Amino acid sequence: MGVSTFLKQNYVSLFLNIVLVPILSVLTYLSILSPGMLAILVVLANILPKYDTLVQQWQAAENRDQLRERTTEFNQILESFETKFEDEIFELKALGSENLINYAESVAIEEEEDIYLPLLYIYLEEESDFRLESHERTSLSQKLQMSLDRFSLVRPTNDDIRLAWGAYQLLCGKPEPYDLAPPDEEFMESECFKDRFIHEYIHKETIISKLTSEREEEAEYRSTLSQLYDGGKLSKYGIQQALIELEEDLNYVLTDKTHYFILINEMQHDTKIIEDIKEAVLANGDDVYTGSMMVNAGMTSLTLCVCDENWGTNEFYERFVKEPFEQYQEDGVLSLHRAKFEGGSIFKQRYEESEPSERILRGIEARGLLTTGEVAATLNLKEKLIESHLSTDELLSVLPLNLFLPDLPSTKKETLIEENEVIKRKFGIDQLTDWAHPNYTAEEIGQYLHRAYFPEDSEEEWVENAEKIIEEAKQIDVALT
Repeated sequence: MGVSTFLKQNYVSLFLNIVLVPILSVLTYLSILSPGMLAILVVLANILPKYDTLVQQWQAAENRDQLRERTTEFNQILESFETKFEDEIFELKALGSENLINYAESVAIEEEEDIYLPLLYIYLEEESDFRLESHERTSLSQKLQMSLDRFSLVRPTNDDIRLAWGAYQLLCGKPEPYDLAPPDEEFMESECFKDRFIHEYIHKETIISKLTSEREEEAEYRSTLSQLYDGGKLSKYGIQQALIELEEDLNYVLTDKTHYFILINEMQHDTKIIEDIKEAVLANGDDVYTGSMMVNAGMTSLTLCVCDENWGTNEFYERFVKEPFEQYQEDGVLSLHRAKFEGGSIFKQRYEESEPSERILRGIEARGLLTTGEVAATLNLKEKLIESHLSTDELLSVLPLNLFLPDLPSTKKETLIEENEVIKRKFGIDQLTDWAHPNYTAEEIGQYLHRAYFPEDSEEEWVENAEKIIEEAKQIDVALT
C-alpha cells in the first residue's frame, strides 16, 4: 500500500492520535480534564474512525445468525421430506447459503438425486409451510422447470415412471411412507395425476419451452411478461406484493461473501459454458446469477457467482471455469474478475488480480449490477417471479399474440400486448392455445387486425400473420395433448 493511499484511508485516526490526544493529555496535566475522562476520550478517539467497519461486522454477524436460524428451520423441512420416503437423502449442514434452494441441491446425496430433487421442489411448492424468500421461490421455480425438462410422457424411462409415481403420492394424498417403486403404470391414467402433475407442472414447462426455444424468443417472452405487469394487465393475480417482497429481499446480503463475475463475448457455445459453470458452482453450495450487458456495442453474457470461500482468481478458474471453457472454446473473449464488496457503490469495490477495464466498469455501473451482491439477479428475477406466480391456465390466458410473431417491429408488438384483451374478446379467445382452432378464418382475423390496428400495412401481410398465429398455436396445443 502506498503512502498516499495509507494517508487517505487513515487520516481521521492519524489526526485524532497525533493532534487531539496530545491536547487532551495537556488538559489533564493542567487538571482541566480528569484522568478518567482522558481515558474515555482516548478510547473513543480510536473507536470512532472504525465505526463503519464495526457496524458492517455487526450486521454481517447478525445476518449470519439469521441465516443459521433459517437453515435450522429449513433442515427440519428436509428431514420431514426424508421421513416421507424413509430414506437418507441429504447431508445437512448447520449453515446454508443465502439461497436455501441452492443449499438443498448442494447437500443432496448423489444417489437418486435426479428423482428426489424434483420431488422436493414439488413438496416445497405444495406442502411445506416454510416461508421462502422471493428470490428463493423464483429459484425454486427455475430448478423445478429445469428438472422436469427431461421428463417424457411419450416414451417414459424407468426413472420418469419412478419420478411420476413419487409426484403422484405427494400430490394425490396417498398414505405415507412413500416409495419410488410403482406397482404398475395405471396411476398415470388417473384424473388426479393428470390434473395435479401433468397439467399444473408438465404443461406449464412445455408452454414456456415452446415459446422460448431460441434466445431471441426467450428475450421476447420475458419482455412481454414485464410489459404486461408494468401495464397493469396482471394486477388481479396478486403479483405486486410478491415483487415488493422481492425488492426487500434484494437488500439482504452477507458482506463477507466473495463475488466472481465472468464476462463471455462472441462465443458460439457461451450458453453451454455458462450452464456448466453454473452447475459446478451450485453443486458447491454457492449462488449464481446470470444476465447480459452491452460492452463495446455488443451483447456480453454475465455470470455472477457469490461464494463463501475466498479463492484467488486463478483457483476459481481452475475449479469452475477451466474445464467447460476449454471444452467449448471458440473465437471470442472470456474475462474473469474477483471482488470483495464493501458497500452499495460500485466505486467502493476492491478488485483483485484481474481488474475490469473502465469501459466494462461503466457498463456495470449503468446497469446497477453488483452493488449488493444480489442486484444482478433483477435482470431476470422479476419476470421469473411473475411466471412462477401464474398457474398454467393463468399463463395461457395472459400471453398475447406477439409471441407468435417475433419478427414484428417493437411498436407493433406493444400494440398487440396493449390490445390483447380486446382482440381476445373479439374472436372469443380465452387462452393462447384457443388460437389453434378459432371460430374465424385466418383471412377474417388478419383483415380485422389490419383494419383496427395496422392500416399502414397491407391486408395480405396480416392475413399471413394470422395464418402463422394459428399454425404456431397448433404446435403448442399438440404439445399439451
